[in-house]
Amino acid sequence: MKSERKRLIEACDKLWSKRVKERDRFCQMCGTNRGVLEAHHICGRGSCGTRFDLRNGVTLCKYICHVWAENHPKDFEIWVRPWVRSDVYDELSMLSRKERLFTLDELREIKTKLKQGR
Repeated sequence: MKSERKRLIEACDKLWSKRVKERDRFCQMCGTNRGVLEAHHICGRGSCGTRFDLRNGVTLCKYICHVWAENHPKDFEIWVRPWVRSDVYDELSMLSRKERLFTLDELREIKTKLKQGR
């Protein structure tokens, strides 16, 4: 049985992904809106400091652009920095280096905000 923490994190991940894809509507690299689109974390999702920050997401097509971004992180950084704006990228990068463990109340609040599209 999953803990409440794991259930909340999974729910927040799904909502985050949904909101990023709703915002972008198509692959931000190649422009396609056909096939499978995925929300990709600009700064890895392992970083709790930016994991659920909508600014930290970009929609990519699953089989070409997302694979490329995963396999070419330096080239992806060069591409994404102007897409997200350099100042926002720098802020996300700084926040992503901070260790963070969300409380259950914080996760509930994040879930509510993501449901509302914030």
